[in-house]
Formats: sequence, C-alpha cells, structure tokens
Amino acid sequence: MKEFPQDLNAERAIVACMVVNSDTIGEICSRLNENDFYMGIHADIFNVCKKLWTNGQSVDLVTVNNELKSNKIYAEKGGPVWLTNLINNVQTTAGYRSYIDIVREKSILRATLKAAMQIANDVSEQTKTAKEILDNAQQELFAVASENVKDNSLTEIYKDIVSAVQNIEYLHSNRSAVPGLASGFIDLDKRIGGFQNGELIIIAGRPSMGKTAFALNIAENVATSGKAVAVFSLEMSRKLLIQRLLSSVSGMSASKLKYANIADNEWAELSNAAQSLGSMNILIDDSADSTAFDIRSKSRNCANKLKTKGKHLDLIVIDYLQLLRGDSSIKDKNNQIADISRQLKSLARDLDVPVIVLSQLSRAPEQRGVKNSIPVLSDLRDSGAIEQDADVVLFVWREGYYKPNDDTVQRNAKIRIGKNRNGACGDIDLIFEATQTKFFNKENEQYG
Repeated sequence: MKEFPQDLNAERAIVACMVVNSDTIGEICSRLNENDFYMGIHADIFNVCKKLWTNGQSVDLVTVNNELKSNKIYAEKGGPVWLTNLINNVQTTAGYRSYIDIVREKSILRATLKAAMQIANDVSEQTKTAKEILDNAQQELFAVASENVKDNSLTEIYKDIVSAVQNIEYLHSNRSAVPGLASGFIDLDKRIGGFQNGELIIIAGRPSMGKTAFALNIAENVATSGKAVAVFSLEMSRKLLIQRLLSSVSGMSASKLKYANIADNEWAELSNAAQSLGSMNILIDDSADSTAFDIRSKSRNCANKLKTKGKHLDLIVIDYLQLLRGDSSIKDKNNQIADISRQLKSLARDLDVPVIVLSQLSRAPEQRGVKNSIPVLSDLRDSGAIEQDADVVLFVWREGYYKPNDDTVQRNAKIRIGKNRNGACGDIDLIFEATQTKFFNKENEQYG
C-alpha cells in the first residue's frame, strides 16, 4: 500500500510561520488542529505555539525550544539546531494560507482513507451486522465531510454581526416571520420561535389525541412553503398517510376518501389537492421494523441526495418513539429508550435540522381524572432521558376525548408546551376538525 497522503514541506512551513510570525497563529489554529499533521513532531510544535500564544506568552525560537526540551523526538532530531534550520528554510510567511490549505487537504484524504480501512476491517472481521457496518461507514464518512466544512474554533463576532443585524431587521419588518422553521400554527410559532435546527422536539399524548394528525399538519405546512420533509412512520402505512394528507389538503372528510363516497362535482377538487400534494417535497418511509440506526442512515442518505440537487433537508418527523426497535444488547426497556433518544438528538445535531419525534404517555393523565388530565412532563413514558434530551416538549390534549357526549367541546384542542429550552412554556388553543383529522389556528374560520 502507498504511504498515507501528506505534504511534509507544507507542514514544516506552517510550524515555521507560527514560530517566526505570531500574527499567523490565530488563523492557523482556527483552521487546523494537531490531528491535521502527519508528522508527530510537527503536531508537537503546533501545540507548543498554540499554548504559548493562548497564554499570552511570546512565541519565538527560544520559548518554543524551552517548551520542547523534554521532547525525546525533538532531541533526537537535533533540538534547537534542527528547529533553526527548519525556520531558515522558509523564505517568507506570506503564503501561510496556502500552506494551511495543503495540510488540511492531506488531512482530509488521510481521514477518508482511514475510514475506508476501518470499513474494510469491519467487513472482514464480521463481528457486526451488515446494518451496523453500513451505519458506521456512513457515520465515519459523514464525519469526514462535516469536518471539511466545520470551523474548529471560536470565531470573532464581527464575522457574524452583519448577518445577525440583518436577521433582526427582517424579523422586525416581517412581523409574521419566526426565527426558526414555522410550524404553521401562529400562536405556537410565536411562543417557541419556530423549530430550530439541531433541536429534538417531542410531541406526546395519549392514544387517539391526534399526535400523528398534528405532526402531519406541521409536515404539510412546512412542505407547502417549499421545504423538504422526511416522515418515518412505524405505525401507519404510506397509503394511509397519503390518504390523510389528501383529506387535509382537499378539505374532504377522511371517511369520504376511505370509502370513495365522492360526488361528481368533488372530483376536480380531489384532483387539485392531489396535484398540490404531489408538488410538495414530502418523503415517506413506512418501514415498521426500523431502528434508530436505520433512521439515521436513511436521513443522511436523504440529506446527501437533496444536497446534490441544490436543496437540503429541512425537517424530520418520526412516528413514534416507542415503536423503534432498540439495541438488543440493552435488556432494560428504559435504557433502550434512553439510547434511542440520544441517537435521535445526535441526528438532529449532525444534520442540523429539527427532528420531531412522537411519543406515548403513561396512563397517569386518565388516573388523575378529567379535570387534571392535561399531561405533564412526568407522564412521558419509559424513560426520563426523553425529557432530558428534548429541547421542546409539546403535549396534545383534546377535551372532547374525555367528554364524547358534549358537542360543545368536540373541536376544542390544546397544545401544552411542557418544555421549551429557549423560551417560555404555556398553552396554545387550537381547533380540531375530526372529519379531516386536522388542527387549525384558533382564529381560522375556514375549518369544517
């Protein structure tokens, strides 16, 4: 096998620039780290210069040599004489940015090669399942790709202050806009500021409260604005999901579509709804036996495919948490759910998108009686890790579920914000139209 990709001349030039011109150290350290150097002694010099510079000390031949005097490899190479020769071989520090690019390029190639070697090793050893190997392979290569564009240090505030002020100006002049991804539910968006990239959002409720309907309504609202949404449904088939979406878009009752009780004058309306829905970028996976590994892998693939088309994945919806198959090596159910929850939070951060996950609740709300049946965080089922990992927890509650004979409350719905890491909690009142399994803003008079 050929030698690992590297350019020792560029590495020597980088560390020489750091020693003789401390003005270059800040930018070099912001774009490189010790792992980017192929030769260990170069990484050692990099770390010494970075340490001295960070501590406000002088960085020069004397101070660097003093820090390296106990380094055996440095001594074997000739110590200060070797370092002096290294510095003298660099004619100018003006090209340090080009040296950074070269060292970074070789580092990325080495990381890619190492990832490929690890994949080959996993395949040859066969100690993991094929799914685990594929997921690990994607994760390794995605990490390399992400590192390629990631800044490894804090950045000076002036670099972002203009865009920050522009965003504030935009929000000020567009009062209906929200900082994050708008759910389409006005009061909810005002309260939480929309869904933020990297957030894990839990939508929880007792069975038949409308969790899936509410999540699909959000997916539809997001997709209507031209954004891409991936929906993973472990409970409901693709056919039923599309039927629900058609009902929502067309305004026709779900039962009409289910039994095809459609009048002649309604076919045009259905056709228009189908055309509108077909133009939306909603991607559906209805694999019933999925693991968190599967969803992470498919989401990464989806994001990469969209990227090749100049688009990006804007939202992931998973229905629902307790149906995800856990790691069989983890025997305790609570620990399994905790592991799944952590993986989904990691997915949100890795892909930098909001991830909405539906979750079941315990029977506690019913046991407290109708008056106290609105859920609280302690009602989350199976694991406290769900509450811990989530950035936002939304509870779906409908009074009509508990009072089926009271027609005056059948459309009443409430979304309780049980947790909001970056803002206030509280209740949002909505309208629920059962025939369409659809939620509406309270002030919207076009429902029904």
